[in-house]
Amino acid sequence: MKILLVLIGCIFLRAFDLAAEPSPSRFALGLNYLGGQIRYNLNSHWSGELRYLTGSDDAAEGKITSQVFGLRGYRFFRADSRYRFFLGAEAALVNSDQKNTSYKVSGPALGGFGGLEYRFGRRFSLGLDIGPYLLSLKEKKTDVSDTSLEFIANTFFMFYLF
Repeated sequence: MKILLVLIGCIFLRAFDLAAEPSPSRFALGLNYLGGQIRYNLNSHWSGELRYLTGSDDAAEGKITSQVFGLRGYRFFRADSRYRFFLGAEAALVNSDQKNTSYKVSGPALGGFGGLEYRFGRRFSLGLDIGPYLLSLKEKKTDVSDTSLEFIANTFFMFYLF
């Protein structure tokens, strides 16, 4: 069954592979693991992006909900290719709270990343990036803070509008 799903997925991707080269679209909407994004391409090498991520998990004391609001900048290489390598930086605000308690954590996250975007049609692409992020979070009620360095991976699907 898994082989059949992979085969159907490959046929679907190839069916949208109609363009000789990617279109120079300015705006794009994206879906990523746990959220979405809006991208504006300044030119073929530079892009800016707004991102929103959300997630939740159950804990013994109550459900924990987190949100991340981020602003990203991209520098693309080989802009005329279907495979576009990129480097970038992100500044984000992280908020988390726990239901049934007064536990609230927030703080900035700053990071750099590198990755690859594959344009498989005039309007579609898939991408992956990974990089180190510095997170500095502070609990509101007790003023306890913690700073850590984490490696974060991101996958995304983009739809280029116009």
